[in-house]
Amino acid sequence: MQVYITEKPSVARALVDFFNRHGGNFKKVDKYFIDEKAAATVTWAYGHLMYLEAPVAYNPEWKAWKLDTLPLQPENFIFRKAVKSEAKQQYKTIKNFLKDATTVIHCGDPDREGQVLIDELLEGFKGDVQRILLNALDDVSIKRALDSLASNKKYKGLYEAGNGRAYIDWLVGMNFTRFFTIKAKHGGYTNVMRTGRVKSPTLNLIVQRWNDLQNFKEKTFWTANPKVEINGDIIPVKLKPNTHFENNVDALMVQNKLIGQTANVFMIENKVVTEEVTELYSLDTLQIAANKYLGLSAKDTLDFLQDLYEKKYVTYPRSDCKYLPESQFPAAGEIVKALNDKSVIPIPIPVPGEKMPKPFNDKKISAHHAIIPTTVIPAAESMNESQYDLYKLIVEKYVSMFFPDYKYKKVSIEMTAADLTLVASAKENIEEGFKILERKSDKEKNSVLINTENIEKGSSLKIHSVDIQEGKTTPPELYTEGSLIKAMNGISSDNKELAAKLKEVKGIGTPATRADIISELLSEELIMMKKKAIIPTEAGIELINILPKEIKSADYTAKMEADLDLVQAGELSLNDVLKDTMKFIADVLNQNENLSVVNRKYPCPVCKIGFLHHKFYKDKETGESNEYYACNNKSCKQKYFPVADGSPKIVQCPNCGKGYFKSIKTKTGSVFYACSNYPECKTTMNAEDFDVIGKEKKKTTKKKKTTKRSKK
Repeated sequence: MQVYITEKPSVARALVDFFNRHGGNFKKVDKYFIDEKAAATVTWAYGHLMYLEAPVAYNPEWKAWKLDTLPLQPENFIFRKAVKSEAKQQYKTIKNFLKDATTVIHCGDPDREGQVLIDELLEGFKGDVQRILLNALDDVSIKRALDSLASNKKYKGLYEAGNGRAYIDWLVGMNFTRFFTIKAKHGGYTNVMRTGRVKSPTLNLIVQRWNDLQNFKEKTFWTANPKVEINGDIIPVKLKPNTHFENNVDALMVQNKLIGQTANVFMIENKVVTEEVTELYSLDTLQIAANKYLGLSAKDTLDFLQDLYEKKYVTYPRSDCKYLPESQFPAAGEIVKALNDKSVIPIPIPVPGEKMPKPFNDKKISAHHAIIPTTVIPAAESMNESQYDLYKLIVEKYVSMFFPDYKYKKVSIEMTAADLTLVASAKENIEEGFKILERKSDKEKNSVLINTENIEKGSSLKIHSVDIQEGKTTPPELYTEGSLIKAMNGISSDNKELAAKLKEVKGIGTPATRADIISELLSEELIMMKKKAIIPTEAGIELINILPKEIKSADYTAKMEADLDLVQAGELSLNDVLKDTMKFIADVLNQNENLSVVNRKYPCPVCKIGFLHHKFYKDKETGESNEYYACNNKSCKQKYFPVADGSPKIVQCPNCGKGYFKSIKTKTGSVFYACSNYPECKTTMNAEDFDVIGKEKKKTTKKKKTTKRSKK
């Protein structure tokens, strides 16, 4: 019997539909499809059916979080895997089929993760295993993949490397999370300080950007902005290098130098520039674009994309590749025809010609290829607006390579005057080409045109004027999900070799896991969202403060990826990599043995024992994070203080003298403040009055009274 095992039910359904359209007779029975005549079965996993067990599974003493049990290490690096409770029935179904199977077709996703989650189900199976690599679920892609079956033995290294990444993350996460949580708890923090190979450097990016913003000091600068006369037109030019002066005196000196002078041209460039589409979307670049243009979170983008993939509208979603195999070029015409027939975009898409666009490049293909549409076209009404907008974003990028090249005229004139170099430049669109598909924010405006007639090297141009302008430096922008994913992708190292490796593996995390990392940081209350901006919480800032550089930098990921590449190639033992990991963990723990964490900033005014800690909750209606401060003393009855200017606002009730004001949000969205000693005290205060408490009021401001709550 042949047994096909897919990663998800949707892939199983796509395979069965394909087989049945080509002479098969598969019928669904519970959690599998079977063709009795062909003696073939198609069944599936639900992602990982198994997980790495918690420390207590290895040693009962490891259940309690104690420093003297660290570091945790499974004996002989034999990691225990268990079946998820919700997956036990499906696991049993697969194992029963394996008893009678002669050949297994491994249909996991074409990456380390996909290799591991099917291979771990095949533990103990002695029959033949073939590997199929599915990048899309349309008929053309499935047939191509089935024609390219290979022995699963070829992918043994991929399995070892996939397991290695999971084992290392277990060792690093379990040991460091316990160690730094215990240390933080001694200092009064109640949060679980979850650390991780990817999570900690990501949090560090967020905290560093926050610190940059807090430490930002606005500075005034001045610029000198000359204008020259060219063929009767007054053209603005720039100093080279473009100089910002710290005081206006220096700017005025430049102005005095240039006024009344002529500029001598020593270089003139007047050419037509052609640009063509060179890349398509990978998951991370799509997440960045979707956040920028559609306001979608990284997780929403991946979720929507997964649904599009399962419905056969797009190719494999978890791709880190921006290119297509050259063998797929002949299919481009079919895709374009299908898109044109359904008028997915409002303008006709050019039919692909004989010339192969640059995104078709076999040399740049990894296990996946770029995310593109298939010949299966969805109807707009079959999905929500955001999902269809995401689909159109993918379509626009794909078809852009079949549109004409973008052409523009570029003019550049360099000249000297009074020992200074001046540059005049302009850009004029000739043919919009594929740029017609770009979203508004990316469309470039034409600059002031320059008439270069009779202007040549050696020409003299009159300086018309020099304006002095005052400007101010701008603060750094907080990360959005889109810009954070871009930063995770582009993270680097001071070490040249490690920096090169990070560039090769495209930073920390994978396109498929980065959204989850952000979600986990949110759920663990290490970061919060303010509209689109990502802000670290007090606990997140403190965690980064106490973490050593080795954990919060990307260096360890770079080294790990280099080692796992060698494991995948069969040039390094996984056991040796795990030994190095444990040495690294032991060194960090020893170096931080005497670490002291103290959080005594805000003593609780109620219990006089605990300390106030920054917390937040997610508004169910708006999705926004709302801040508050809570006492870490579990027996303290006061669990809520409002936030003002980044600190708790502690206002004792003027009527009862026992309670403290807390904010209450009404159903209409308005906010008022009420005494915590309710129902004994029913004092309330409106937001306007509460806001001015602690601030000096103008003499004209009337004293406002507090009111009593009605008995409702």
